[in-house]
Formats: sequence, structure tokens, C-alpha cells
Amino acid sequence: MSSSFSMPARCVPSGTSTFQDGRQPAELKLAQQLIEQQSSEKFDPAAYKDEVRERIETAVQKKVEGQEITLAEEPAGGPR
Repeated sequence: MSSSFSMPARCVPSGTSTFQDGRQPAELKLAQQLIEQQSSEKFDPAAYKDEVRERIETAVQKKVEGQEITLAEEPAGGPR
């Protein structure tokens, strides 16, 4: 994936080993690499599970069936 990030003119190297705003070229390179690694071409919502919706739907169904609903314990793994 190629980055469409372009640096403003004020960030152009000033002829020294740092950018005019104080950043090191290595820092910028690392930041660009991290962004590239975390980026994906396509978002797939099916890859995610809506656990909150499932808990709400379960509680609603219990209520419809006449069962008493109480505050739920935290899901496995703790709060998110």
C-alpha cells in the first residue's frame, strides 16, 4: 500500500540531520512504517462481533419471555 501522505513545506529538511520542526528523519521513517503496517486495504465489518448488541438482545428476549433480568456480570476478559 502506498502512502498518500505529503509533508508540508515547513517539514522539509533544513540541510541538517533534523527537520525544521525538530523531528529526526528516522522518527518520520518509523512513523510511516507503523502507519503502513497498521493500514489495510479493506475494512471487513464481518470480522468483528458486536458483543454489546448480543447481550442487549439476550436481555430483551429474557424480558419478553417474562424472566427477570438483572445487571449482568462483566463479560469474560473484563470491560473494553
